[in-house]
Amino acid sequence: FMAPPATVSPSEGSTAGGDTVTVTALGWGPDVESVASSDDLTLTLCGSTALATPSGVVSAATSTSVTVTFTAPACASTGNSAGSLSLAGSTTARSAFTFRYYTPPTITSFRPNKATVLGSTTSEEGD
Repeated sequence: FMAPPATVSPSEGSTAGGDTVTVTALGWGPDVESVASSDDLTLTLCGSTALATPSGVVSAATSTSVTVTFTAPACASTGNSAGSLSLAGSTTARSAFTFRYYTPPTITSFRPNKATVLGSTTSEEGD
């Protein structure tokens, strides 16, 4: 048995990692009562274990769901990455989710590249 897919917000982040992500796992039934802290959970993403954020205290929103906030690990590739949230020692309290990694944009130039104190602008080319 595998619980329904988890919800994840936001559903995408930078390949550099470091994004704060919240996962809510649904349909865990009575296993949710075994969750006392984030130490009781294993969260993996992009083949790495993700760590709960200091404020990512697990909350049991209902009697069958659990929510945890974590820091997304870095990922070497872009695109969809399979993630999972599971309760240690349980064969049924496990939820899958998808998180999309992207390469963050890089600013290489901008125009105008000069400005005066009074706000009028010119570029190096005199535009």
